[in-house]
Amino acid sequence: MQTVCVCPSGKNNVRPLMRYGGDMQKKRTLTILASVLFVVALLASLAVATYALFSDSTRIGNRLEAGTLQIELWRTNLTYTDYAAEGGVSSVEDDVNLVEDGEEQVFRTENFFPGMKQTATLEIRNKGSLPFTYNLAFTIAEGEGEEGTAAADEEPTLADYILVTVTQGETECGSKTLAELAAGEAIEVGSMEGTENEVQSFDVTIEFVDEEADNSMQGASVEFDILVTATQNTSAPETDGTTE
Repeated sequence: MQTVCVCPSGKNNVRPLMRYGGDMQKKRTLTILASVLFVVALLASLAVATYALFSDSTRIGNRLEAGTLQIELWRTNLTYTDYAAEGGVSSVEDDVNLVEDGEEQVFRTENFFPGMKQTATLEIRNKGSLPFTYNLAFTIAEGEGEEGTAAADEEPTLADYILVTVTQGETECGSKTLAELAAGEAIEVGSMEGTENEVQSFDVTIEFVDEEADNSMQGASVEFDILVTATQNTSAPETDGTTE
């Protein structure tokens, strides 16, 4: 389709309408595309807004602290044979911290004679937080015989004549000569639950057992240590299966 118009120059000027139609189509396409992009952008903003919710958090601090295993050993009483005393027995009642007072000894050290007996009441006090079992071991100082016992071709030592007995209440935990204990295993005594300041007591008795000992023991001496060892329990305590 063409339109003919009369111009002053007397010439015919023919303008194609198809060009304007193409421009309008292009604008319409751009408008639709812009609308689609706007909708997509709007949906995207809505999607982001969907995840932009209120939130809250809290931090809980944790501090782990290892349990402690610490004991103290006290002597609360000492009785010993004393023929000069009434009844032939003397007693010393005191509270001696054997850990802190390094000069204090468990037993009387002088005038030990055949038939003499000494009994020390000891307390083990829990200063930690873990349950444990404990035992007593005896060691003899060097120079007092090989591991505290005489060889087959040697004369017996004083340690062979000292009987050591450990009891807790009515229970006898062990009884051997000092020489045998120094050469053997420790004596198992008891266990504690791990309650702070828990206290248990036990008795350690030493006795010069061989009243027929000859004069070779006169003036003899022996130095020995009592080693109390606490070992953490590795198994849970037994229960009857009930819960509170």
